[in-house]
Amino acid sequence: MLLYCNSHCHLHTPQEANAWQLISVDVTTEAIPAPSIGTTQFYSVGWHPWYLSEEKLHKEDLMSLASREDVKALGECGLDRLASTPLPIQEQALMLQWHIAHELNKPMILHVVRAWSEVLAFRKRVGDEVPMVIHGFRGNAQLAAQLLSHGFFLSFGEHFNQDAAKWVYSAGKMLLESDDSALSISQIYANMAQALCTTIAPLCSSLYETNASLFDFSTAKSRE
Repeated sequence: MLLYCNSHCHLHTPQEANAWQLISVDVTTEAIPAPSIGTTQFYSVGWHPWYLSEEKLHKEDLMSLASREDVKALGECGLDRLASTPLPIQEQALMLQWHIAHELNKPMILHVVRAWSEVLAFRKRVGDEVPMVIHGFRGNAQLAAQLLSHGFFLSFGEHFNQDAAKWVYSAGKMLLESDDSALSISQIYANMAQALCTTIAPLCSSLYETNASLFDFSTAKSRE
């Protein structure tokens, strides 16, 4: 049986059969559900750049939530030049979340809008010990290659650049997500398989291995 890995979705995203979900929770506006055992639903927690303010940056509270076993990543966090939050506060929040991710040995899910040079500078400054995923990537193959050269994983959703997707898939750095799309994760897999000139089974298998290694979701089992 195929297992689809939805690497970025939300609390309102319907649970799909045979799908592992990483549900993003913005801790300034949302409450994370109580832990459950034996599930294929896991969480990432963080401060979204849209909703930031300095008084909301309580590192200890976020550390406590991020320490949960069912929390597999920090984020979504990042830099967004279209957000009303001043960029210096976004950068402060990003660095605080990096420290938590580093301490807990968990990856980060990044939201990046018109701030590629700043994100690349941040990556160079902190190094590559903490894996980082660019969620909702729609950039071209040139940008994808630049990000891959700095060790980023790239997560694709409903809309994507086909050449970039081919490049990232061949590098073993691809993830797929539904985010806020009306499309199911199985349909997004089907669309990506068509774009890559492959079938769903090898795509599921490849991305399962990537997700299992990156997020350590040991309770989600693949049965093909």
